Amino acid sequence: MTRIYKVEVHCPICDWYAGDWAPSQLGLIPIEEALEELAAEHIKTVHPLDFEKKGQTNG
Repeated sequence: MTRIYKVEVHCPICDWYAGDWAPSQLGLIPIEEALEELAAEHIKTVHPLDFEKKGQTNG
């Protein structure tokens, strides 16, 4: 039996999410990094005001 490893990222503000799968856990590392970048880009473009508020609070 073959295992499939899945990773998903979710937007904390809306219902947006993205995911992908890999045949091994090591294969998930680059996929997870790419999905995290995609999620950050989503927040910057779709929720720019929320992103700015969060940046000002944390920065």
